[in-house]
Amino acid sequence: MISRRHALAGLLGPSLLRPAHADVPVLQVVIDLRSEIAAGRFDPQRDRIGIRGAHPPLSWSRTWPADETGQAGLYRTRIAFERPPFGDQPVAYKFKIERPGAPGGEGWEPGPNHRVRLAPGARVERAWAAVPEPLPARRTGRFDRFAMADGTTTPPRGIQVWLPPAYGEEPSRRHPLLVMHDGQNLFDDTAAGSEWQLDETAERLVRAGQIAPPLIVGIESKAQRIHDYTPWPGRLRSDGPAAAVGGGGPAYADWIARVLLPELERRYPVEPGPQRRFVGGSSLGGLLSMWMLLHQPGQWGGALVVSPSVWWADEALLGDIGSRPAGPPPRLWLDIGLQEGESAVAGARRLHRRLLAQGWPHRHTEAPDGGHDEVSWAARGEAMLRFLFEGN
Repeated sequence: MISRRHALAGLLGPSLLRPAHADVPVLQVVIDLRSEIAAGRFDPQRDRIGIRGAHPPLSWSRTWPADETGQAGLYRTRIAFERPPFGDQPVAYKFKIERPGAPGGEGWEPGPNHRVRLAPGARVERAWAAVPEPLPARRTGRFDRFAMADGTTTPPRGIQVWLPPAYGEEPSRRHPLLVMHDGQNLFDDTAAGSEWQLDETAERLVRAGQIAPPLIVGIESKAQRIHDYTPWPGRLRSDGPAAAVGGGGPAYADWIARVLLPELERRYPVEPGPQRRFVGGSSLGGLLSMWMLLHQPGQWGGALVVSPSVWWADEALLGDIGSRPAGPPPRLWLDIGLQEGESAVAGARRLHRRLLAQGWPHRHTEAPDGGHDEVSWAARGEAMLRFLFEGN
């Protein structure tokens, strides 16, 4: 008797198993919709099925179509990716049903994103709404993990600290400090399905003697992320006339300066003073990092402002940037991916021009293939770490 897995694999056929080019990662997909058809939730005469995902040519904003196989309820497609994801990261994806006249937000496969690694011969053969198969987390180096209360009624915040190679072997050695928002996404892909891979990148650079060995601290974000990461109340892009949200950024930043930083200095041999202490984040975390550099000048020697959400609160950030105060210039990194959308790119460019006009020196980069995702930020991680720590 032929197993169901072998039967599905046979639907791919020999022609679909041959990549167009040996260097192009190819994913073969078979989608089993028989249960959805039997339950009346998918009409083969009307509806279409496809895939959305996080790595080109897949996109979260458009559906890559799958075609009928000739066997009722089974659909297939072949996806030739433009290149492997940075750092051999898995591709996050979901199936989506497209139904004529239905709102764009409907038709998503329920549950968390699925992930697949683009190894040679990679394929997905499964039913709609199957439970995602976990992929082992990848971490490099030594870590500390602990939790800290923030003085509110919310549960304590998780803190992750990456320790550089040979940490503790030189008792007199002190380390520069990088504090990052969305810390659960920095070192493994368990939370987001992809990661910054700052542990692998920093480990390699430190071992090669190309950067000073930093301590990288990730503050895990919580359910109130939007509130914490926004300096002013605002509206989400889809909110319309809904009430404003957010505005908790100053309190969150104050907790970092008043509670977290002293605790880090107590636990670890960090370099004294603000000039060797940096803050960073992406999206709303990038917005907040820029605000913290502006409003906490005695705390930070620089910031990583990655894919910042300049649009928040009608671009209030632009009006918040005054002339740079006297003293040593901060190390300020500003970037954007050109695949993040016209509005995001235009906002980052306006921020760049505003910083120049007000006398803030900074590194401004635009990544041609960069999207608004952890894989894209991981690809720029080496440049960020070199910018902060090279030659120190």
